[in-house]
Amino acid sequence: MLAKISFLVCCAFLANGAWVTKGGSANYQDPPSLPLYYFGRSSYYFQSFSTATQEQGVLFCKNLNMGLVSIESKQENDFLFETVGSLVDYEISTFWTSGLKNGATWYWVTTGKAFTYTNWAGDTPSNDTGNSLAVIQDSTKMTMEWSETNSSEAYFVICEGEGAGNSTFSAN
Repeated sequence: MLAKISFLVCCAFLANGAWVTKGGSANYQDPPSLPLYYFGRSSYYFQSFSTATQEQGVLFCKNLNMGLVSIESKQENDFLFETVGSLVDYEISTFWTSGLKNGATWYWVTTGKAFTYTNWAGDTPSNDTGNSLAVIQDSTKMTMEWSETNSSEAYFVICEGEGAGNSTFSAN
């Protein structure tokens, strides 16, 4: 519990050098904005300055009035790959999604929908490494593939919210 509280306190948040708060504050004339990226009807925030467990990622995104990303098409997966590639200097980086497994069924927690598109590393998930989904951006192989993992692992976070004009924060 103390770890969750510490994470929330630290996550009032320092994002790209600016404190992020919900709404305004008496100390700010204008609330800071996050660098959001847009695809379809969604906005995305890529948190790549520190890692978190999946539960911490959920809390981080919730603090921004967003949820962990749900990847519902090849085009969206490709967009995320290209955007991550332009933001991080790592050859390989791993990000949390809202994907969870219930029995043998994978679904997106943020939408409640079962997977209709997948991009597993290999043919299928391994069925024995966890019940959470992370995406691995590999600039050496030019891929963003999906991996079944344990929710207690620490990865970067991709938050997804409603498109332009409906988000709490807007792009700089």
